Amino acid sequence: LGITITVLWLVGCINALNLLDGMDGLASMVGIFTAATMGIIASYLGNSYATVVALALAAALAGFFVHNRPPASIFLGDSGSMVIGMVVGILGIQSTLKTSATLSITAPLVAMTLPAFDTLLAVVRRRLSGRPFDAADRQHIHHRLLDRGMHPWWVLAVLGSLCLCTGVAATVATILRLEMLAWATAAVVIVAAVRLRLFGHYELILMVDAAARLLASLAGRWAAEDALFGPGRRLETLAPGDAWALLIEQVRPWNASQLQLQVAEADEICWQKLWVSPRPASGRPAWSVGVTSRSEGPCVCQVRVEGAEAGGLDPLSAFRLVRLLQLFAEHFANHIPAVSPETQRRAA
Repeated sequence: LGITITVLWLVGCINALNLLDGMDGLASMVGIFTAATMGIIASYLGNSYATVVALALAAALAGFFVHNRPPASIFLGDSGSMVIGMVVGILGIQSTLKTSATLSITAPLVAMTLPAFDTLLAVVRRRLSGRPFDAADRQHIHHRLLDRGMHPWWVLAVLGSLCLCTGVAATVATILRLEMLAWATAAVVIVAAVRLRLFGHYELILMVDAAARLLASLAGRWAAEDALFGPGRRLETLAPGDAWALLIEQVRPWNASQLQLQVAEADEICWQKLWVSPRPASGRPAWSVGVTSRSEGPCVCQVRVEGAEAGGLDPLSAFRLVRLLQLFAEHFANHIPAVSPETQRRAA
């Protein structure tokens, strides 16, 4: 497996640094910290040739960073970032040759936590969202922080601090022979980043959604309803009015101002409902989400939610709201026609 693992490691490092090169100074700064970490580890273990190469790369990148810092006057490009990734990958192999097998894997991986995590998120995000793997997007770590209004220098400070933290952990773990210390530090960095929604939260929701859909396909519709409403709450057991009340309850967390539902059969409305939030909304709706579902017959159900507060629907939870509306629209489309006309009139 040595050849396979080596190829995967080198290709991974090359792509990790290339994907991270989306903001002025970021790839060169990460390269400086990572190369310096590899150089210190190699020096401690007596790998003098790896130490020289690592320090030379760190020094060259430090000189380059002077001109690549925001706003940059020169850029790495794909060739520059890929060379950094290749050299860092080789240093990860060569600098830890004189230590144990587990530590020789731990130290480079922990030192590369930030680029590796960003690459893993890109693979997960593009796979679960149906995008090609080589399709560029603005969902990388630095893009997320910039979109939150951070200044580029603050983004560099945050990501540089995380990279420095994992580099120090990898170095200390090598000196003290404590692999668990390095892994624990990497885990804390990742969990804190996801928990604070710096990055990774969107991909986590994508994975939860994919898992819910997989369970639904294996265990039927009940699994999807359990994921949305909690165990034991079944739409098909509810009367139309009760299902409508449950839908209102479910959309409240999104700060919805208005909820509309309409079921039509052969262009003739057979059931419709409207709910307006008791809190008065000022101005035009800030966002609107609509879903249409068609039953096996001619019945069509349309559900639309509007919100007056711009912060009520962030991109991370938007598709969860869509899934919720799809589930209810499908239920109403398949169950309202079965209700008698008299019951329909009473429900309306």
